[in-house]
Amino acid sequence: MRHIVPLLAVMSVVSSLACTGAEGEAWVPGNARAPQAQSQGLATTTGTTSTGTTSTGTTSTGTTYTQAYVVIPRTPTVPAEMDLDRWDFAGTPLLPTTSTTRSLYLVAFDSPVDSTRVYVYGIDVAANRFLFSGTLSKRLVPSLSRRMGIDLGNYQASGASNSKGSGLLEIEGPIPPPPPPNIHDWSVENYGNYAWQKGFFMHSATF
Repeated sequence: MRHIVPLLAVMSVVSSLACTGAEGEAWVPGNARAPQAQSQGLATTTGTTSTGTTSTGTTSTGTTYTQAYVVIPRTPTVPAEMDLDRWDFAGTPLLPTTSTTRSLYLVAFDSPVDSTRVYVYGIDVAANRFLFSGTLSKRLVPSLSRRMGIDLGNYQASGASNSKGSGLLEIEGPIPPPPPPNIHDWSVENYGNYAWQKGFFMHSATF
């Protein structure tokens, strides 16, 4: 069962469906340092032509359409893994608001190698950076959820212009895809590309 945590005001939580386009759609692995693109639209097309970030074509029933493509920015450097089991969730922000904060997102999903843990990422999409990466015991997910709500609420109250932020907890959901083929382990750092895609689509969707 997947747990999605609701947040306040403009900080809307989007589901895995909103982030990936369609339920069960597989993440296409690739070089973590290379830009990747994801498109949403009709699958059966003929006579398609592309210009920039849009394309036009005709469906199998003869209907003409225009399809937009979203280009995901290059994945920034992923920080070294932290053990968040020792984090002071009651008193220490995970997503701190500073003078350089431009957006705040938290992404967490099941560890692909340990069913008792989750991978957790703090991301400032607008500033093109990761704030942290780490692992956490599933028994501490309620503490993580509360801390996320507090931090995002503080960010909204800070008066930062265009303050955008959200959180996505994909706990007990689908197992994430394997790391890119040129990377041979399942570490938190190697899943930064997957987390970045989730954060980017949340940033694109929230308003």
